[in-house]
Amino acid sequence: MQLFDIEKEYWGKCQETCDKVSCESYEECSLESNGPVCRCPVCTDSDRELGPVCSSLAITYESYCALITHACLNKRHEVMEKETACVTGPVLGDWSEFGECSVTCGNGIQTRHRQILNPLLDLEYSQPKLEDTIPCSLSPCPEERCLNYTCARPGADCHVSQANLPYCECPVGCKKWQKDNVCGLLYNQSPRTFYNKCMLRRISCLYSIPHTVLYEGACLDEPEIENHCQLKPKFEKITVNGCSSKYHVSLRECAGTCGSVTGTCCEPLEYTSVTVPTQCDDIRYLEQVKTPSSCHCVKK
Repeated sequence: MQLFDIEKEYWGKCQETCDKVSCESYEECSLESNGPVCRCPVCTDSDRELGPVCSSLAITYESYCALITHACLNKRHEVMEKETACVTGPVLGDWSEFGECSVTCGNGIQTRHRQILNPLLDLEYSQPKLEDTIPCSLSPCPEERCLNYTCARPGADCHVSQANLPYCECPVGCKKWQKDNVCGLLYNQSPRTFYNKCMLRRISCLYSIPHTVLYEGACLDEPEIENHCQLKPKFEKITVNGCSSKYHVSLRECAGTCGSVTGTCCEPLEYTSVTVPTQCDDIRYLEQVKTPSSCHCVKK
């Protein structure tokens, strides 16, 4: 039995003319000796002058005819995007939605992505941005709740409740800590030795008395210090914009002489900031108050 190669010319019944022939995309019907046939277009010189054009796949063709001929021969859907050459570069997809915050508490980031839709094209271009981020902020983490929270009572410790809210209480269990004497000063009292810093802060908190640490070690071990220019404790109530602190605040001041040099005085060299809670009309504020951190002698 003799075998024959059979090709499909078009869908449907065989016709004698092209009138009722439906060719596939971009194919054209022509009448030949054996009847109607569907063929991909053949570009003429005049067709090649009508270009270039850019296809939906970001490919530049010399003309529209070249585009449809290429799409026809490769049996793929490709249309003209614009009547100019394509801009060299990747075809990018749309941005995705931003994802969830990268953390479960505190500050993090949200990320979104997009893709290059024509990665197989051999194009030379700088890598586009495929990832984008924005900051996100959730409820503060437990360990962060106390970072910017100032207790009203002097010496109090900040803690975080089961409801993730900050609260303050006086130090406890100070005797369980290692004995580490400090020479401390409570407002309107003489310097005295405390078991450790925890005990100084506890007494300061229980009696709502501001305190300061003068130096490490027992007060009896204090060396004799000349009355030269130096930092000294200073307690005072702070008032800012009509709102006052409830307790005296532990600050510093520069005091003392500048030796035998005449015409000089002890003045602050550097400052540091202290956070002070103030209140007025039942509204609580946190104010930054400058206090000296070092002193030096200057000419008057």
